[in-house]
Amino acid sequence: MVSATHRAVLSSGPVPGLQQNVDRAELIAAFAAVNWTWEQGVSAVLWTDSAYVVTGLAAILDAGSAVEHDTNEDLWGDITERLLVMPAGSFRVQHVASHRDPALQESDFHAWTAQWNGWADRQARRALRSLPAAFLECQKALEESFFASERLVDLFCAFHLDFAQQNVPHNDIEGSIDDGESLQPPALQRPIVAGGDWIDGLPLAWHAQWQQSDWSRVFPLAVLQRMVDWLQNERVSAVDSHSISWLELTAMLEVTNFVHPVLTSDGAQNFWEDPFRISAHLHRPLTVAARIRFLRDLFRALDGCFELDIPFVNKLNLASFKIHPPQNGIIMLLSSSTMRAGANLLSSFTLHRPIRTSNDLARPL
Repeated sequence: MVSATHRAVLSSGPVPGLQQNVDRAELIAAFAAVNWTWEQGVSAVLWTDSAYVVTGLAAILDAGSAVEHDTNEDLWGDITERLLVMPAGSFRVQHVASHRDPALQESDFHAWTAQWNGWADRQARRALRSLPAAFLECQKALEESFFASERLVDLFCAFHLDFAQQNVPHNDIEGSIDDGESLQPPALQRPIVAGGDWIDGLPLAWHAQWQQSDWSRVFPLAVLQRMVDWLQNERVSAVDSHSISWLELTAMLEVTNFVHPVLTSDGAQNFWEDPFRISAHLHRPLTVAARIRFLRDLFRALDGCFELDIPFVNKLNLASFKIHPPQNGIIMLLSSSTMRAGANLLSSFTLHRPIRTSNDLARPL
């Protein structure tokens, strides 16, 4: 963290713990800024290129109370405690674009933000290069020990989940995957189930009915229309329906180039907006956790508005993807090619970092 007023590095150091990602590093820097402002008893503005930090801090400052966060709950809790005891208006946060050349900016203000943002980035890289070799070796040894232990836990959980699945009756199973497909990605090894044709239950006038519902504010018609079109296209190519987790569905949408909506806010409520209808500078990478929340909330809204009796499912075993604990999801008609491509992407996503907690989903797909 650097000060544009004092021209000094106010806080610097490695990210503690095994959880090493950009969002957590940015959040630690933000906490340092909040803590410094509180200790000095001054007013400050945090300028950051992290949309993750800006969105979270703005939510706390606007609400004036604790806000639920999907990831890094420990750090958000510490930040919230500091912000809520500080005088109103003493701390503010502003988003700036990253990696800009100050000489190419259109105004002195933008040149100023570009200059200090670039300097902060350089200081961070310098601090990273200055870490002693002993620290890096220790960190590497801890990671290897942690992941070795995690692999054993994965195997242990997979054994128990498979055993439980073998002893639970499945009344809706119509058949099973042929042995010839045993080498396919894990998502294709599930039993075929009934109930995936619920999309046919949409009424003829569903557009008007949706626009009259309260959900149309959170999910505009253009957003829902894109999802319905995707479901209809999959239905045409599908042979059977399967139980699919929200996490898998997130990967499937990504590999089929689904245009994902953008999460925005009007200060009082968060909502999803068509990316073609808002300025490009408001677009920001979505974490997997945010994508899952979008799917879960959208399909539950769809079910509630049109009474489609969508078959939601719980406790899907995704241990073969290095994902624990069991995941929730939905039954739907999907083409084999989409399932296979989604499984490949999800396997790559978890290859070096298994998913064990919500914090493991705090990264883009």
